[in-house]
Amino acid sequence: MALHLYWVNNGYDRAKLKNVISTIRYENPFVPARLDQIVEITGKPTNNDFDLEELEKLTYFYPNLMFGFDGNLSFLKYCNNVVEVDFTCTKLVDISDFKYLKNLVKAELSFNRIKSIEALITLTNIEELILNNSEAVSLAPLLHHKKINKIELNIVENEEDILNIISNQEVVSAQYLLENSTVLLGLSFPRYLVSINLIKDMLIIDMTSELKNKYGYSIGLEIPTEFTEDENFIEAYTRLLNVELDKRVRAVLKTNYDIIESEVYYIYEEIKFGIRVRIKRIVN
Repeated sequence: MALHLYWVNNGYDRAKLKNVISTIRYENPFVPARLDQIVEITGKPTNNDFDLEELEKLTYFYPNLMFGFDGNLSFLKYCNNVVEVDFTCTKLVDISDFKYLKNLVKAELSFNRIKSIEALITLTNIEELILNNSEAVSLAPLLHHKKINKIELNIVENEEDILNIISNQEVVSAQYLLENSTVLLGLSFPRYLVSINLIKDMLIIDMTSELKNKYGYSIGLEIPTEFTEDENFIEAYTRLLNVELDKRVRAVLKTNYDIIESEVYYIYEEIKFGIRVRIKRIVN
């Protein structure tokens, strides 16, 4: 925390600190910036002493840059002006103290073991929530949020929740994994990668999946030629994709939009398909 306060007191707001990190990564974009590289540019405090009340100066907190983070977040009660946090790869489990971050806008929580996001239920300023490579959690605490414009998840616990969250926004992008048990003539699609973008007058949904054969072995992304040349498979595949797309379109748009025009695409060489829907919001 002392280092964060040092940065803030020396003019390193979020933009300026990120510029430092970008400068370091420009030299080697495949390797994360190390803390020693960052402080070589920014400098660091001569000691770690500070008053807890000083934490109200912070507008960001990036423990992903630190070493030895112990998961204790009790100090967050003093951080009521923080708008962005990055806890990537910090082995975080409990975020209940996030309830104090009333101004939080962006939370990067990937590669952790978080069990619940209940603490976010009252944080209605949240715009971005990133939970990649983490355990499935209930998204119910976000169901009444209206400002979310980006959400990324690993496996969703309940897809209905994320579709309802998307439906409540005007502009939002979402990406998540969805377990799937569909089998077509011996081919199964074990999980979909779903990408949904709602952009005021356009809804875009893209879905893709790896493949497994009848023995349960992964066979990659390409559909074997024996299936793409089988009319029965193509008919069943096309019917399935229409059903998958239609139920998500209806779940997002509900009765809030008129559909002006829609265009569906399928790729028959692999499990990849999507829809572009031009829409108009209904004004009550």
